[in-house]
Amino acid sequence: MKHVTCNIIFGAFLFVLLASPVFVSAAGLVPCSGEDCTVCHFVTLVDKVIKFGLTILILPACVVALIVAGILIMTAVGDPAKLQKGKDIFKYAIMGIIISYGAWLLINNLLGNIINDKFLSGWFNFPTCK
Repeated sequence: MKHVTCNIIFGAFLFVLLASPVFVSAAGLVPCSGEDCTVCHFVTLVDKVIKFGLTILILPACVVALIVAGILIMTAVGDPAKLQKGKDIFKYAIMGIIISYGAWLLINNLLGNIINDKFLSGWFNFPTCK
């Protein structure tokens, strides 16, 4: 069990090390500077943060959790506690991805129906600021 835990920790460390250039690429996150910021710029910032969270953080974390769950299930070899832990990790990873993307879909559909079409060109496209 200790060997598997060390491998998982090393794999997570290696993943963070290799993916760190993607995590720190925040250039262009804030679309304005100084006093020329408007509400449109704030909406653009929130849109970028949400897209970053959904694509760069949540999706890879779910994939890593599913891989860990698969490894735990495959290496259970008759240990019901290990098998149950793998099933729980799998269940919670799937629930997390459904909740996060479901909330994104619900909020964007509600905003698309509430706000007129002049503001949103699509149900998830935000306008570009001048």
